[in-house]
Amino acid sequence: MKQALFIIVLFFTFTGLQAQEMLVGLYVNPQVKPQPARTTARGFQGVPSAPLTLPLVDDFAEKIPWPNTNIWESRGVFINTNYGINPPTIGVATFDAQGDDGHIYPHIGSSTDMADILASYPVRLYGEASVVLSFFYQPGGRGDMPEYNDVLQLEFWDDDRWTTVWTASVNEGDSTLTETDYLSDTQREYRGRHDTLFRYVALPVNDGRYLIDNFRFRFVNMASMAASPVPGRESNCDHWHLDFVYLNRNRSLADTLLPDVAINEPQPPMTIGYTSIPARHLRTSEARQQLFGNPMHFSLSYRNLGWGLRNVTRRFTIMPLRGSYAWPQEHSGGTENISNGQSFVRDYDFPPYEFDAIDPAADSVAFRIQSYLVNDNDPSLFRTALRHNDTTEYIQAFYNYYSYDDGTAENGYGLTGMGSTSGKVAVRFTSFETDSLRAIGVYFNLARDSANVKPFRMVVWDDNNGEPGVELYNQRVATPAFSNERNRFITYKLPEAIEIKRGQTFYIGWIQQSETYMNVGYDVNRPAQGATMYNIGNIWQPSIYEGTLMIRPVFGGAAALDDAIPLPQPTPAPAFPEIEWTVFPNPAVDAIHIRRHINGEQTVPAACRIDVYDISKQLMQSTATTNGSITIDRLPNGMYILCIFENNRLAATRQILKLSL
Repeated sequence: MKQALFIIVLFFTFTGLQAQEMLVGLYVNPQVKPQPARTTARGFQGVPSAPLTLPLVDDFAEKIPWPNTNIWESRGVFINTNYGINPPTIGVATFDAQGDDGHIYPHIGSSTDMADILASYPVRLYGEASVVLSFFYQPGGRGDMPEYNDVLQLEFWDDDRWTTVWTASVNEGDSTLTETDYLSDTQREYRGRHDTLFRYVALPVNDGRYLIDNFRFRFVNMASMAASPVPGRESNCDHWHLDFVYLNRNRSLADTLLPDVAINEPQPPMTIGYTSIPARHLRTSEARQQLFGNPMHFSLSYRNLGWGLRNVTRRFTIMPLRGSYAWPQEHSGGTENISNGQSFVRDYDFPPYEFDAIDPAADSVAFRIQSYLVNDNDPSLFRTALRHNDTTEYIQAFYNYYSYDDGTAENGYGLTGMGSTSGKVAVRFTSFETDSLRAIGVYFNLARDSANVKPFRMVVWDDNNGEPGVELYNQRVATPAFSNERNRFITYKLPEAIEIKRGQTFYIGWIQQSETYMNVGYDVNRPAQGATMYNIGNIWQPSIYEGTLMIRPVFGGAAALDDAIPLPQPTPAPAFPEIEWTVFPNPAVDAIHIRRHINGEQTVPAACRIDVYDISKQLMQSTATTNGSITIDRLPNGMYILCIFENNRLAATRQILKLSL
């Protein structure tokens, strides 16, 4: 009876191995490439000739992907507005498992090891009193929640070594976040959800060892990568986000009020639904009405971090950048007093703008949408250091495509698991104008060992009562293509244009040819729930995720597609031989046998490799075989995943139960 119960429990444990859609982190982060931008964006100055002086403050609001080189030495820390959820101020410093080149550190494996580092330059603290260091932090956010041993820690330089003074760790098993303060020898636990909340920490710097002319502190994260039995799914992990680091004199640990009013979320697109449409489709009143609404809508999120009542004025501007003969426009959101600790998400309505005032000779049009706060006239260095969080902007561009995404991938998307071969993914679009569908733009994420470099079929479907119907185009693509440029889409040119009528709904996407995780870029910041659908087992269903796939239909003339990858004429899906893999016996005791069935005829694979993973995704053994059999007598009892490789390519995954006699 116990053994039967054990089998049932393991069966349900492994239901996640069946075909399903899945999001993963980025194996390569294109936003931090190329690295030379780090030294040219704001003039790298190296180590200051004299120690920094108080106050030291950084809210990571500058629009560059690396920490301020006048304050920090860093390794791998990524400044962004994408990954933190509801931060105190716009922009966070993200710690993860990737280095300055955007790739996973080569030394990060299954064991926990040091990853990113954010170290201050020397700060003069000699003779100072009541010095306090404070900061906000968040585990996970829109990234990956760290495992228990993958901690964030704060260290002080002590004579000749770094000494840990504070750590934070997360135990997802019991939803506990633990802070350990080594300065006061205390520990605090929080229970509940932690990935949406920034927690405030304040620590005294009052020991004589630290009140010196060259005090230094640094933040470090530990990271580890779990091996994945599915190629293409190994990715970045263990995210921590840091905001508003503040070191100053004459502070109290009980003082949680900070001298700033700040925008804390990036400017969203002004459009409704789509983030972009073909520029010439803007000329229809229906498109402008659906895309911008009437009245036009601005949204702004900001907060008063403390220090009493503050008077705040909100302003909004629209500035044509190219392709438009419309005049710039500025709107006022009025003035209000906000108390310390108050947060607002304000919505403002204004008359429609002339987005359709497009130069007839232009093939694209772009505008800078900017929101900013005016809250004081304080000229101090402290306020100057925080000036970047008073402004947020968005470049609203219209080219020749429809899109739901903002052009930046935070994750990868794909179908995975047993049965995902022939799985389908489609994204729904409706055209505002009759036009020629010329190409399909796709952003593929790079995967470890190029694991997603596999054939797939590019498909265009007509609509059938709210789901993909008749195929308008279906053609095999040898492999995904990738770009060395940041967040650049690869455009696949159709051999012949497909006419899409005004108001017609259609779908673009792909059909898999293997169980390989395709790892297509996924924007988690732009909700398009309901637009993405997937099909496993001939049933279309909506995606459970709220973001959007980075795939775009491209319209208009063919002249702008000179650098696109040409697709061949559509052909029916070839009648591939029906290949099925069987593993027996199952359950097994000491050996298992693998057989391949081609159109019903059983064969023994001439040469293959069998990787065996346990339920925690640890590789237990890897065996090459020429007779289709391997021994498993040394494995403990339990459920295992078999990954069957032919010619170093994954052919199938199966699960088995190992038992003893």
